[in-house]
Amino acid sequence: KVCHSCTDVKDAYRITLGILTVDDTHAMAAQLESFALEFERMRELLCSIPAHQAGPAEGPA
Repeated sequence: KVCHSCTDVKDAYRITLGILTVDDTHAMAAQLESFALEFERMRELLCSIPAHQAGPAEGPA
């Protein structure tokens, strides 16, 4: 449902985490950063694939 043309992103999700320790907060931030870096790596990889190679991942039907 979330996209910039069909959803007001600032109101898309509301997550309540409750009370966290400083260590928990740092661990969560590190994990989120790791996810963000991996998504960026995947995006760059997909953008580097020539259009004629970007077909379906499955073999012929």
